[in-house]
Amino acid sequence: MRVVVIPAKNIDRETLATAEKVRSLGRVVIACSAPSPREVGGFTVLNCPKGKWASILKAVERIDGDSYLVIDSDMPVSVKDAWRLVERLRSSDLAIVKRHPDERPLVDRILSIGFRLLARMLGVRFHDPQAGAKAFKRRLILEASSLIPRGYLGDLALIAYAISRGFRVVELPVRWKDNRTWGRRLSLLASLAVEFLIEAPRIIAVKKLR
Repeated sequence: MRVVVIPAKNIDRETLATAEKVRSLGRVVIACSAPSPREVGGFTVLNCPKGKWASILKAVERIDGDSYLVIDSDMPVSVKDAWRLVERLRSSDLAIVKRHPDERPLVDRILSIGFRLLARMLGVRFHDPQAGAKAFKRRLILEASSLIPRGYLGDLALIAYAISRGFRVVELPVRWKDNRTWGRRLSLLASLAVEFLIEAPRIIAVKKLR
């Protein structure tokens, strides 16, 4: 069974609209860090700890599946590209996206270049390791879960772990559109900066595993 995980701070119209769009991709689970009913709009809702990857890992723990698709609540990719992403798991263990074409504002693209350079310092050399759409197999996430930061940098640690342990990682170009408000973007940037300073040594340690 394929599970579609949508990490969200709360259940709003945007999150439910995304859940509806990806319904055909698998069992949809909204991993929410705010107290919520167990089911909303016919979708399973898990009350999870705060932190994006804390929510994702809780969903993996609670909902058994062969593979998982994680996608941000603002649905930055098309359903067609989401399908292409999960189909790549036929020949890989982790499928990530490359924003191409990238329809975000120039400022966002410049910030991504800076983050990409920081990621390469940690040994992760993909184009957009932090992009909010990826698919992975259950075996990989279970092996890596204890080493993954619970905030926003779980993506980097997961990719670093997969590379270090010989898992197959593929990158898929997709059309990317960021639908978040500027307030949410600035909040995310500040959180990433603080978390990077705290978690960088941990991610380096993950990369050195053999």
